[in-house]
Amino acid sequence: MIRSLVRLLTAVPLLVGCLTTSDTPAQKVATPPPAQVQTPLRLAKKLNPIKPAAVPKASELTYLDIKALRGETSYRVTTLLGAPDFRRADKPAELWQYRHDKCSVDLFLYPRDGGGLSVDFLDVRTYGDQNLSLQACFEAILKAKANAGDRG
Repeated sequence: MIRSLVRLLTAVPLLVGCLTTSDTPAQKVATPPPAQVQTPLRLAKKLNPIKPAAVPKASELTYLDIKALRGETSYRVTTLLGAPDFRRADKPAELWQYRHDKCSVDLFLYPRDGGGLSVDFLDVRTYGDQNLSLQACFEAILKAKANAGDRG
């Protein structure tokens, strides 16, 4: 009986604190301003046509730097370049070749941690007396693929 009386007496101040009003005054809610009458907008007599966004010309296109392919997965390479024109597996590596009438780009892919292949080394071969850089050959291949896609 004494224990329950002690519990009740210790609980009373807590309950009384819940019932008392706060010392801070209630915040007033701002009333919205009265609706303002809007005057209708006058339309211009002549509307100017919207100019379409400028589309870069083929000569203005910029291409991915071929050196960025180093370390890329085989999936990413095929997404960017499509299937290779020539593919040879020499375990553990694979050679992927993308060809153009002036040159070819050779990608050497090796197994990577976690499975799959990634580009470890790349090189260019030129045909005849062509003297193209790796990047120029790569861009020629990309342009040829884009043109083939436009016709197909």
